[in-house]
Amino acid sequence: FNATGDSEIVIGSSSSFSISAGSALFSERAILAMDSEASFEVTGGSFILEGATNITLSGGNTLGVFNGSIEVGGFSALFVANSTVLVNATGGNGNLRIYDRALQRATDGSTVQVLQGSALFHGDVGMEGSKAEFEDSCLIVDGGSVEAYEYAELLFEQGSCVEVRQGSFEMRDNARLNVRDALSYVAVSGGSAVVKGNAALELDSMAGFTVSGGSFATNDSATVSLFDENTL
Repeated sequence: FNATGDSEIVIGSSSSFSISAGSALFSERAILAMDSEASFEVTGGSFILEGATNITLSGGNTLGVFNGSIEVGGFSALFVANSTVLVNATGGNGNLRIYDRALQRATDGSTVQVLQGSALFHGDVGMEGSKAEFEDSCLIVDGGSVEAYEYAELLFEQGSCVEVRQGSFEMRDNARLNVRDALSYVAVSGGSAVVKGNAALELDSMAGFTVSGGSFATNDSATVSLFDENTL
């Protein structure tokens, strides 16, 4: 399924759009409009945004991909407000991938969840990276990893969290992560956390970073900064 060149797909309230054994590509400013409680699902393929295409989920929308990936690149943006993004790679392959100066922003109690896959945030070597911003929302990865590299920038604030369950957390290649307040945190369980390769982790205003059942390491010109009663 391809939507390009200012074309528009409209999904009414509590309705769903499903694709099986194929992918969905939105590019060149195509529009996906979803009313409250509407959903868009892809099984056995990927959901792809590219070519400066912006899509907003709000009002209880769900974007779900099963045994495939969500990929946002090429100056595109995925905005999520009071909604759910799910990549379920159980029994297959799939990741959340935000790359090449793309933006992913989650607000208002949203959840971005990856099951048995990874959340990857990166750019191009020597260029500006992608950005991920979470406000009162959570990124949950269960059975995979969170990786930020190639100048990616991640921000978690106002009660946001990163939870990695039975997986790993890694920052490298000039990536930046800022966790800004006492209600926001990063929690890694059953795996390791590594900050390396000139990456920078910054915890502000009593934010927390915990690793249980694994190790925490820094190397290769990495920076870890703790301010205002933080916990690591």
